Amino acid sequence: MAEDNEDDRITDEQIKQLRRIEDIRKSKGLSGYKDAFEYLLSGFMKQENLTQEDLVEAKPPDPDVVGEMTVGDRTYEILSIFHEDEDRLDGFTIERRVQEMKANVGKEEGCYIIEHKYDIPRNIMSRFKYIFFIDWREREYPGSIAYLKEEPYSGVRAQEFGDFTSTFWLGGCVLRRKA
Repeated sequence: MAEDNEDDRITDEQIKQLRRIEDIRKSKGLSGYKDAFEYLLSGFMKQENLTQEDLVEAKPPDPDVVGEMTVGDRTYEILSIFHEDEDRLDGFTIERRVQEMKANVGKEEGCYIIEHKYDIPRNIMSRFKYIFFIDWREREYPGSIAYLKEEPYSGVRAQEFGDFTSTFWLGGCVLRRKA
């Protein structure tokens, strides 16, 4: 495999020069280089045995996903709500981030996870402290949400409702079901 050498790569300046030459040609009523460029690309692709799919950039990994686990017969991504430099967050910030992550677990999914709560690895519970179910709320108290927590000494995992929005949380994650 060839060593990646910056001297071998097309520079931004070269691309600008090519565009400038193309602009000059067009101003004289001549065609641009699009056809020639397409021909050149297809030749390189054939030489390197590449397809158009190979040229599409891969979607970067989701930085919030810190792992995955199977609970019951379902697989979930584990998403960290906290950024590296944060040690506590208020409920409003957590709720906004969870909505941005599209990981708003409601009552049905939450009940399933709680039914299979002992499938959740102990290190996940001790690392995050809470698993939030943002869209599972108590009717009488709209500011409270359901969450799963582990008692540190007994290991008992209990589902509770808590006053979410007016509390500062010292940890937590959410789960997003994989398709």
